Amino acid sequence: MSLSAGYTIGSGFLEEIDSALDWNAFEELLASIHRQTRGAPGYPPATMLKIVLLQEWYTMSDPAAQEAVRDRMSFRRFRGIPLDRDTPDHTSIRRFRQ
Repeated sequence: MSLSAGYTIGSGFLEEIDSALDWNAFEELLASIHRQTRGAPGYPPATMLKIVLLQEWYTMSDPAAQEAVRDRMSFRRFRGIPLDRDTPDHTSIRRFRQ
């Protein structure tokens, strides 16, 4: 993703992206290919997409994304999971991306 001159990827960037995109549309599109039939309920597909996007924008491995999503407040707000809820582990992130 290219950014205009003078614009950095910070929490303002994430807030703009979050408000500019219709995440419900992504949720609907991804729901048909991300169905879970066994085991515990998974994370919402749009939330997982946001984590994969964060990985791409910030050049993070799956384990680094797991830690960053748990630790960075701007990432926690962007991904849309309340602070009292667990975050996806690196294996869940890898499986979703694949």
